[in-house]
Amino acid sequence: MTTENTLHPLAEQYLKQLRRAARDLPRSRRDELLADIEAHLAETAPAGADDADVQATLDRLGAPAEIVLAETSAGPVPRRRGALEWGAIVLLLVGGILLPFLGWVVGALLLWLSRAWTIRDKIWGTLVLPGGLLPAAMLIFLPVDVESCGGSGAGGQVCVGGPTVIQQSINTVFVVIVVVAPLCTAVYLARRARRPLGAR
Repeated sequence: MTTENTLHPLAEQYLKQLRRAARDLPRSRRDELLADIEAHLAETAPAGADDADVQATLDRLGAPAEIVLAETSAGPVPRRRGALEWGAIVLLLVGGILLPFLGWVVGALLLWLSRAWTIRDKIWGTLVLPGGLLPAAMLIFLPVDVESCGGSGAGGQVCVGGPTVIQQSINTVFVVIVVVAPLCTAVYLARRARRPLGAR
């Protein structure tokens, strides 16, 4: 590839914009596209060219985003899901259990480092029950309010303590949430990682 200082400043800026727009293309396609455009600009927009002529050349090429879109018109570019993505999903789910809380934090970091998900996906994966299944695991160690019964002076039986019906209902709903929410998040992220780039 040619060096940037052989290009007109407008062409250099255009090439930088194209490089950013093409960052999600497969590497071989991205490198080929950038090499072709840079070679064309080296001939039509050298460092000493007139500003108006260079701008006309860039206008004929079209916006960088349009060029990238044309490259992907044959079919969407799939997101790649590899060890980074699987690590994020697993650690977000059970990392907090394997390595209390810190494991989940590492999973969240991997989530945000990956380019397989959109910002919306990453926010969803981070905020829908932080800690993954750790809160559910912690419920196992919480003390249970046990009802105790004893005889009374009149020969009857008096029971004290124990959760009320409302408390039992709230506890059940809470258990369902802390178990189901992380599982749904893991499934959501796994499915979203397979979606084509640009899909919402």
